Amino acid sequence: MEDNSYLNSALKYGIIGALAFPLIYEGYANIMKSLAVIAAFVICVLAAIRLSKHSAPQAFVGYLGFVLLSCGFGAFAELMLHKHIVAALEKSSEYFYLTIRDTVDFVLYVAACYASGAVIMLMIFAFKAAKKKIHTNGEIAKNVIDNAFGDEVNAFGDDEE
Repeated sequence: MEDNSYLNSALKYGIIGALAFPLIYEGYANIMKSLAVIAAFVICVLAAIRLSKHSAPQAFVGYLGFVLLSCGFGAFAELMLHKHIVAALEKSSEYFYLTIRDTVDFVLYVAACYASGAVIMLMIFAFKAAKKKIHTNGEIAKNVIDNAFGDEVNAFGDDEE
């Protein structure tokens, strides 16, 4: 039976990202740009760390699913909720609309956050591979040292007499 827990993780984080997307966008427009970018970065890093517990192919498929779900449904949620959020914010204060340039900047920041999550996942798998290689080399060195004096052949390859 196949282990599809990576798909469950991708769905969970994708839905979290999709629900957070409108909040991050409106936070970028009306509260604080850096706080919104940090929130997007944190979501991407958490998804990357959680998905890196699976095998590399599963993790990257899961991360791609997370990106597609959170971007697709997040953009849809933003389109559906935007007018309601604007109406709610205009009741208590002034709503600040983003210019086209600011919107492009937001999209680029979020894309950089998604890319940084993938890079972090690559780094995690690189560290895992390096740790495994160091452990394997240590075992080989231990075996060589243990067997160095057990044979009847000396260091020069001659039989001992």
